[in-house]
Amino acid sequence: MAFEHRLAMRVAKPVKPEPGQPIEVDEMSGRPIHNIPIRVCCDRRELDFLGPAFPLFFQFYNFTFKILFAFFVIYGLFAYYANSLGGFCTAEPTLENAMSKDICHADPTLQHSVVNRTNSSRDEQLWHEFLELAAFLVVIIQFHFFRYDQRKEAQECDNREWTASDFTLIVKHLPPAEGDGSKLKQEITEWFSENVRPGKYTKVSRVNLAYDVTEIVKLQHEIDELIKIRKVIFADGQVDSKEQKELDELDAKIKGLEDLVMNHEEQYSKGVATNYLQTAFVTVSKHSDYIDIRNGFAEKSWLTKLFGGSGTISQKFFFKGRQVLVEPAPEPSDVLWENLAVPNSIKVRNRIISNLIALSILVACFLGIDSKSKKTSLTAGEEWAIRVIGWLATIIVLVINVILGNTLRSLCSFEKYTSWTAYSISLATKQAVAMFLNYGCVILLMSIITSNYWGMDGLIISVNQLFVWNALLTPLVSYIDFAYYWFAFQRYRARKQTNSTMTQKEANIYYEDWPVDFPGEYAYLIATMFMAALYAPVIPSALIWTAIGNFANYWVEKNRILRRSSIGQTLGASLAKEMTELLEWFLIIYGVSTFSFNYFFLGNVSVFDIIQLVIAVANAFLPMDEINKMIFGKVLPDTTEKTYEDLRLYFEEDYDRNNPATRGLARAKYEKDVRASAHKEEFNHRFMHKFFGEKDNHLQHFQHLLGGALGGALGKQGGGTGIFGGTQGTNEP
Repeated sequence: MAFEHRLAMRVAKPVKPEPGQPIEVDEMSGRPIHNIPIRVCCDRRELDFLGPAFPLFFQFYNFTFKILFAFFVIYGLFAYYANSLGGFCTAEPTLENAMSKDICHADPTLQHSVVNRTNSSRDEQLWHEFLELAAFLVVIIQFHFFRYDQRKEAQECDNREWTASDFTLIVKHLPPAEGDGSKLKQEITEWFSENVRPGKYTKVSRVNLAYDVTEIVKLQHEIDELIKIRKVIFADGQVDSKEQKELDELDAKIKGLEDLVMNHEEQYSKGVATNYLQTAFVTVSKHSDYIDIRNGFAEKSWLTKLFGGSGTISQKFFFKGRQVLVEPAPEPSDVLWENLAVPNSIKVRNRIISNLIALSILVACFLGIDSKSKKTSLTAGEEWAIRVIGWLATIIVLVINVILGNTLRSLCSFEKYTSWTAYSISLATKQAVAMFLNYGCVILLMSIITSNYWGMDGLIISVNQLFVWNALLTPLVSYIDFAYYWFAFQRYRARKQTNSTMTQKEANIYYEDWPVDFPGEYAYLIATMFMAALYAPVIPSALIWTAIGNFANYWVEKNRILRRSSIGQTLGASLAKEMTELLEWFLIIYGVSTFSFNYFFLGNVSVFDIIQLVIAVANAFLPMDEINKMIFGKVLPDTTEKTYEDLRLYFEEDYDRNNPATRGLARAKYEKDVRASAHKEEFNHRFMHKFFGEKDNHLQHFQHLLGGALGGALGKQGGGTGIFGGTQGTNEP
């Protein structure tokens, strides 16, 4: 059963069923078991059924190639050739001058760098600056077309399936509950219906309150631990009288804890003041009403957003004299329910501490690499030994980046974000910045401290080595992926065990492949782009090596995602959009680098340098997404005349079924409602539309589809309990 769960959770496309053919589904995830691998050379749009995270990532990757291509064709080729015509780097390297920081040797890397143009004429420099500015303008235009394509792609993915989030908004900072809280839902419903769309009535279908679920989660963890102990007693297949007594005691404890959990859920489902977080997920009846409300959030002008305000809400809402915040809700499985209870003051404190720790790690890395760089005493006089020092520092940088990635993951968990997407955005941003600072800025600072820019182990040589190593070594290591095969071996050993003590839920999770690490993927890609932006004005070959490395890594990562990964956590389109905002710093870094290196190496700064720097800063800080909508227009979503009540039985997840405070009772009620009212034909229609894009397919009857949909909807977040003899938490793997 765990093996079937692994098949269902891998990144693959379900086999299209024939009319009348039953569909076997995994009852923990609700995904079809029978699927086929997706071609590695597939178009990204073939991944739309997986959600927006997959196609938007590959779209983002392709866009980085366009940036590199534009800069290299417009500026890089000319700069590479023009630099070689300079006459500054002509000294032949010898053992006597190899370590000199003042002599520029006749090394190909140095001769094709900006240093070789130190004595060039002003006219030649103007051509460089003019072409750089032209490349800037072309890339800014590319950004606008990409933003529009990204919005279209995100909407096409969203149109694949109707979910509870298409009808739901989250209301924060509500006033405290009065009395016992029994009228909370009614009060929120009445206020929301009459106020969220001024002058219009909005029908509310459901209100799900957010509670501090720490106690429930703790109780559930205790239940799981007791179940594991119970399973150990059963491991040898025989139970004596003493063990039977222990089992009876365990069963009594488990029953008592389950009753406590049920009691909490009954109270929270009704609405109580205890542990209420003053936050509610409000689901409206009509999708058109939801769109009307959401469109009201985007009415704030881009000029107002520029000079203050988040731009999230265009209207102020007040409930009992208290200003509340209304936002589109994330998907139910995207919400980190346990973190909703963490006060904002604690989150701010944790994020300050997290950033200070991350900064301290970077400083420690710098000091460690700097100490290595100052070891200049060699045991042998061969020229190759001098280069080994630079190679060693380069490898250390690559290793440190792996350590940084794991450390920052723990720090972001410590920051207590309320959604997986927000956590992923923070992690990707931190990792990208940390890797860039460790990759590029540390080496730059080392060179400044040692005043070694064009020596044999100086800035230009070391950076070139870093680009070469990164382009060749990173894709190779990612392709070999020792960790994947080691984990596969561990999984094989676990499968051979006859008396496993894992519960079925634990076995299912253990047998899954590792989920796609989208934050890490984005971070690495953006860090390499920032590196190219920092050093391309000095060594144009950085654009070539970055393109080669990214091209190789693109296919390696695509193969790993489509062959060795599980689908993992659902992430929203906002991750890709925020990474686009971060990528715009490519232009700022390039502009600052050009300005600085031209002043330092060539001794002058032109009006072109200033113009391109101003353009880059303006492009990064102006609300380009709003400007893009003004240029290309909004991308309108599909609409439906069906109400939330019409569709709710066919949603894979919903807020009450995912909220730990109400999950058990909500799933039991959902099971009852599906048995009484759901139609297999509608399940089939949604299946065909989501996975194959068929909107008006012929109706088919499937024997197992209803049970599978229930198994997925009811078991996705719990122990995997389906209504047709589904997986229980204590079954064998």
